[in-house]
Amino acid sequence: MNASHLMRGLGISALAFGAGVATIEVIAAIRVNHLRAERAELGDRLYTEVRGQGPPVVFLAGLPATTRFWGAAFDPLAKSHRLIFVDALGFGRSPLPKVDYTLEDHLAALRRTLVATGATRRVTFIAHSFGTLLAAYYAARYPDEVERLVLLGTPVFDGEREAREHIREMSSMSGLFTLNPILAREACKLHEATMSPALARIVPLFLPDAPPEVAREGLLHTWRSFHGTLQNVVLKKPIAIPLAHLGPKVTFVHGRADKITPLSRIEALSQTIGAQVLVTGDDHLSYPARSAGMVLALVERERHPRESDR
Repeated sequence: MNASHLMRGLGISALAFGAGVATIEVIAAIRVNHLRAERAELGDRLYTEVRGQGPPVVFLAGLPATTRFWGAAFDPLAKSHRLIFVDALGFGRSPLPKVDYTLEDHLAALRRTLVATGATRRVTFIAHSFGTLLAAYYAARYPDEVERLVLLGTPVFDGEREAREHIREMSSMSGLFTLNPILAREACKLHEATMSPALARIVPLFLPDAPPEVAREGLLHTWRSFHGTLQNVVLKKPIAIPLAHLGPKVTFVHGRADKITPLSRIEALSQTIGAQVLVTGDDHLSYPARSAGMVLALVERERHPRESDR
């Protein structure tokens, strides 16, 4: 094969690839618009699942998990509390707006949702990973409404570079999104275009520490929502800033095997702000399965003294 034939072949291949990518983009846009229409009944509020009666306990999962992350591990609290499980903006069954998914976008949606559900006093947050960022910034904004924060697997980073390094260590999927955003974008767009059951079967292989149903539900997002949240919140909004004003309200639950943040870093931050640390043997994804009992006991133990004081 001479050089001209080779160049012609490469050109044809490039055109075919470009046409394929363009087709995927168009189909993905149509499918995402269909998903937006399906969620229109939520208006500008987030998807929630509510159980029980009493003081509100709001659950915020990490990125890109959904309400499914919590399973039934915390349901015993429903005997004395109103449990509000929330899908973050752009994830799970929540709306998929055409926004940048900044911290303000997330907090505004969470605010509308909690006001609509009447969760505006004596609120407890139980949050994991990315959810701890939302909980902390929300509590700093509305300190009179939030009674306590129980933060599981909290990401504590000094800057974006450190954040990327730790997220990359979490799993093959995390590495894909931090190391190769172009490949990650096309994988997301392909999923948006096909909603492929085959992909839903493959994803749990990249997240061996997560229950398969949790891994599959982690596909319920778009490239816009994932990339925007990662870039604008996870990598750029240090949690130490809001926590500095919340110290005594905060309990960190952190595992020795959690790679997102070394336990020593959590302990140092806790000492600085006057928070409590409960140490477990968890990795980053095992808290509901392994440490729910500890969290249940904590919430119940802190409830009874308040009731006796009234």
